[in-house]
Amino acid sequence: MEDPIKPGAREVVAQLQQQGLKTYLITGDNSLTALSIARQAGISSENVFSQVRPGEKAELVKKLQAEGARVAFVGDGINDAPALEQADLGIAVSRASDIARDAADMILLKSEIEAVPESLGLARATLRTIKSLGVRPGCQ
Repeated sequence: MEDPIKPGAREVVAQLQQQGLKTYLITGDNSLTALSIARQAGISSENVFSQVRPGEKAELVKKLQAEGARVAFVGDGINDAPALEQADLGIAVSRASDIARDAADMILLKSEIEAVPESLGLARATLRTIKSLGVRPGCQ
């Protein structure tokens, strides 16, 4: 038995990978389901973490950050809140739980996953603008 992935997910993963970004699947689902979803989405099996508890999701994000990665985490549930908060950029989809929305840095107004690459591009453009203006973090 295989779970279907969200429409457009494979294309979104391909877009992110074409931009040089690594994609991961971190889920509380069992390993067979997680690997099936990852295969359908085009995510390498070595980047799949299954049966992960909420606090462990945040620990995985911390581990990637300790390795020098900047991490964007996309989630929608209460169990994603710790990882959304830990990530360099936490992205919640519009139908996310209130807790996930509060933990995220960015809330997508569309529920479609296709908005993720666009939102990352917008975040990069905003950062470039801030840097070009010479604004330092914490300054007003």
